[in-house]
Amino acid sequence: MASNQAEDTLHSMADHRVEYTLHSMADHQAEYTLHSMADHQAEYTLRSMAGHRVEYTLCSITSHQAVDPTR
Repeated sequence: MASNQAEDTLHSMADHRVEYTLHSMADHQAEYTLHSMADHQAEYTLRSMAGHRVEYTLCSITSHQAVDPTR
């Protein structure tokens, strides 16, 4: 009885340990994915803003030159 109880306890502990490890890995993976997505989103937003800024500046310069080529 005692050995069966000890064996059951060890199996149970091992199962919980494995389950905990898998959950933990999944949590970290999800967390990493979210961070990565957020980073990419931020990077894309910054590039997009920079791109629009450059485009706006070029349009602005062009339109100013077109309006008054003497300057």
